[in-house]
Amino acid sequence: RGPHWARAGGRGPLLGDEGSAFWLGRRWLKGRPDAEALRLARRPDAVAAVAALARPLLARAAAGRPAEARAAREAAGHLAALARRAAGEAGLGTPAPLCVHGGLAESPYFLRLLTARLGRGFKPQAPAARPEDHAARLAAELVSSKKP
Repeated sequence: RGPHWARAGGRGPLLGDEGSAFWLGRRWLKGRPDAEALRLARRPDAVAAVAALARPLLARAAAGRPAEARAAREAAGHLAALARRAAGEAGLGTPAPLCVHGGLAESPYFLRLLTARLGRGFKPQAPAARPEDHAARLAAELVSSKKP
């Protein structure tokens, strides 16, 4: 029997994606002038452009900007809640193994926030494979399990 796994969140910007770089960028844009938000929304790469706002937002948060720090804490809280939900659904024990990847994981500031929100119920570890390789393997397993 293979490892236990569950999915929580990560369904993309149209369906939520709470705590993601896109979510953080969109949250920041809500406080900006409409012209700035609309300029980004009309770009063909709108999702990537909005997600790219997360890195400078995290830099400002780390420098002590209160509004940005609040947004970063909120994003970390969303991701921690998703991790707790997935660990519970997968039946993982405590501490549950946890691999963090993606743009936000490149920020030491954000990782500290996330670790604080997670508490002691998780054990950070390096991923065994690249996320896209793991996703492809899971997809292949799902497809093969549905064949007659």
